[in-house]
Amino acid sequence: MSDRPPLFSSGQITRKITRAQVGIIALSVALVAVAIGIIVLAQHKGPKYKAGRTVYRNVLRDGVPGYDQYLPYIKIINAAGMVSENMIGEQQAVVVGYAANQGNHVVDVLEIRAVLYDADNQRVREIVKTPIQPDFPLLPMEMRRFSIWVEPFPPEWLTGHIDVEIHGYRTRR
Repeated sequence: MSDRPPLFSSGQITRKITRAQVGIIALSVALVAVAIGIIVLAQHKGPKYKAGRTVYRNVLRDGVPGYDQYLPYIKIINAAGMVSENMIGEQQAVVVGYAANQGNHVVDVLEIRAVLYDADNQRVREIVKTPIQPDFPLLPMEMRRFSIWVEPFPPEWLTGHIDVEIHGYRTRR
């Protein structure tokens, strides 16, 4: 009888890894980690937010001289609130609508305030976001859809309503 290996058995091949191969693997892992770090830092390059509003300079808000001058040309159209599910399966409130610039100036910053009320008309949550930013301004005679996410979800809002209004803006010619 012959000493054949059993059917479906693996061979006993061993290979030694050289120091050069270990160095190449370590260098590759380090380069991938550095690339991920650069990508994460580049993602956080946008504007800083503080107390619900951006730190953009020269944003006109209610009470500031000149606020009412261009305000009639900026409209919020068909704003509504709805409930949606985020990526991890939790509920979130989403405010959607259209921002329209009906004037002849470029709106490069637009802050929108959304106030959520419960069934008894009590304020549940107020949030200010900046959906129009200088990287992608609202051009003259342009209308653009916006979305504002409200998290964590206020469950008492389910039977309430929402008010959406312009909180601040900045224009340029």
